[in-house]
Amino acid sequence: MKTKSIPIIGFLLGITFHAFTQGEEYIQKIGESSRVSYAMYADNHGNLYYINTENQYLDLMKYDLAADEVVKIADNFVSAYVDGTTYYNEGFGAIAPTVTGDTVYCMTTAGTNHGNADVFRLICSRDTLEHVRGICGKNYWKIFNMTLSQDQKSLYYIGNNTSAGKALYRIDLETNQCNEILDLDPIIPHRDLCFGGINVWDHHDHFYLPVWSFDYEPGDLAILQVYTGDGAYAAELLEFTDDLSEFGDRLFPEFGHHSCWSGIGKSSDGNIYIAASNHVHSTTSPGVYGNAAIYKFDPEAEEMFLLGDLRSASESVDNWMQYESQMKVHSFLMENADGKMYFTSMDYYPSKLVRGSHIYTIDTGTDELADYSKTQSYVMKRDFSVVENGDVASATSGVAAEYYAIKGIALNPKVPDVMYGMTFSRDADGNDPGYIIKFKLEGDFISSTVIPGFENDRVLVYPNPFSGQVTFDLSHLDLTEKTILRIYDLYGKLLAEEVVTDTGTTWRGDDLLGKKVPPGIYVYTIQNKGSLMKGKILKQ
Repeated sequence: MKTKSIPIIGFLLGITFHAFTQGEEYIQKIGESSRVSYAMYADNHGNLYYINTENQYLDLMKYDLAADEVVKIADNFVSAYVDGTTYYNEGFGAIAPTVTGDTVYCMTTAGTNHGNADVFRLICSRDTLEHVRGICGKNYWKIFNMTLSQDQKSLYYIGNNTSAGKALYRIDLETNQCNEILDLDPIIPHRDLCFGGINVWDHHDHFYLPVWSFDYEPGDLAILQVYTGDGAYAAELLEFTDDLSEFGDRLFPEFGHHSCWSGIGKSSDGNIYIAASNHVHSTTSPGVYGNAAIYKFDPEAEEMFLLGDLRSASESVDNWMQYESQMKVHSFLMENADGKMYFTSMDYYPSKLVRGSHIYTIDTGTDELADYSKTQSYVMKRDFSVVENGDVASATSGVAAEYYAIKGIALNPKVPDVMYGMTFSRDADGNDPGYIIKFKLEGDFISSTVIPGFENDRVLVYPNPFSGQVTFDLSHLDLTEKTILRIYDLYGKLLAEEVVTDTGTTWRGDDLLGKKVPPGIYVYTIQNKGSLMKGKILKQ
């Protein structure tokens, strides 16, 4: 692919929205996506970006929250087919937002047996999509993983099912060079599939993603921990056992750990959450049905904890029906402003009982796993009408959307009461498209609109605004040799980086090349002892 940038199209699709009926302020269908759009993105203002297919090409769509309308911002930006028949790019399989949240890197899924994928840069405030480069290393299955390094300098992804073997690749965002940096065949010889989350990093230069194989053996699933610090690269597997090794005692021994479809996320306190699926569903049998076990990995303690499972959480509030199957979690686990991780379950035809998808939460303070769908005010029926949520579990109560699975979600803590979902089904004809749904979340949020900018009381910044130089007083921190101050522009570009050894350090407004940056708002981060503090500064 040779195109390097995609201009703004910005024309309306002619979609009209009728006046709200009962409950539609809580749940609303806003569009369709006929290809893979479970890797959606909600920006700092609550606008949604997702993929659709038209005339055998991919289009990038935007749902404008304030205007309540859909706009096409990139028309035919990449082909969705090879030879007009075989799928090639199936939407964005992975996304990686920058520290500011305004710019997000997006990778197409490639296509089975075709080996190629492309990386794009979406700048939300400009509504522009730029082509970064194609991947290196041919990939003979779809790519569903990509992450942005904590210094925002590199993209990492794993190519799987390749002719040359499985490997970790790095794209240098300064030079756009792409290189293989770590052979993974010795580490994951029989595990092929990697479905990542959104920038799931700890504060020790590790990122995490699930790995498993399509054989669905009970012990297939594990978590790959990848180290990228100090120019060295290494990886190891973390098992769901008491000592993280394959020889340890299983934390949930009777549960089949088959797969993890994007069901991973990180909380602001640095813990990693994983939804392990047993991938079971049946059309006839009254036997075992689909479920997902929920784990927390604490990188500081290097310990894995079992928090519970979806079926037990729903049964505890009488919201699980006989023969129900929630066969997997296909959405990221995303932290919201109330300190809870939100995610959804996936049930779809041809399960014996096709009930619909649930929304679940994990309280990061108490580790409580809860069925949020039981408490919501309204439910969307299969025909997209909205009804009140009943007290008794049924097809139209206790779920988020009747009949449909939710294959992916998007939310942004700065607009905490809005969550988006993409529905999915595998109906008898196999032609049911994905629908984009907007949910109004009901919770104890800091704000019902937009949360104020980053704040912290452990760093004194002065003067702010500044003109000549700005000083960071870190006297309230216990500094280490790995305390790092970084400064970015609003598009996530790294401008300055310093290992801090003094409790008082300054920035004179120079970028990495020594050039003065223009007046404007900039974001700083301070990485220190397992925490990442953020704030904003204004240069006049």
